[in-house]
Amino acid sequence: AAFEAGKVAKAARCNDIEVLKAAVAAGADLVDLDKKYDACALSWAVYYGHVAAVQVLCEAASAGRDVGIDQRDKDGLTPLGNAVDRMTPKTELDLPTIILALLDAGASPHGLGKGDQTALCVLASWGERHARAMEIVDTFAQLGATMRQKDKLALARLQRAYRAASPE
Repeated sequence: AAFEAGKVAKAARCNDIEVLKAAVAAGADLVDLDKKYDACALSWAVYYGHVAAVQVLCEAASAGRDVGIDQRDKDGLTPLGNAVDRMTPKTELDLPTIILALLDAGASPHGLGKGDQTALCVLASWGERHARAMEIVDTFAQLGATMRQKDKLALARLQRAYRAASPE
């Protein structure tokens, strides 16, 4: 089946796993940039919190396909930056699973999100209010994520909160 421009991105936005799998199998363009937002299919799957769509695209990335794993959109966010930026204690999206899938597929842990903050800094700032943030921060650290001074300060606050919340 032919995959015209926009079809893979639409499938990612709509969580249409069958179309995404068919696109992978057919060798279609998996980046499939949206011209209005410069967002790749993976960015759309992340934005809407579609774990299954992210996993299909991340598996393709792990197999060597270009899915735009570090592609920046018009706001300058990579798919990882997008996921971290949307991760708040109130979100119902399973962004921690998405973040870990992106990192496992080779997303750069060094990228900057909105406001010139590293993903690590953003995660650390939410940590005391988000149960899985410490697990993700640990993954970033294992991957050697870039740490600037303000990241170190945010991480210190997260570690204090984590110790205070942990049972003795």
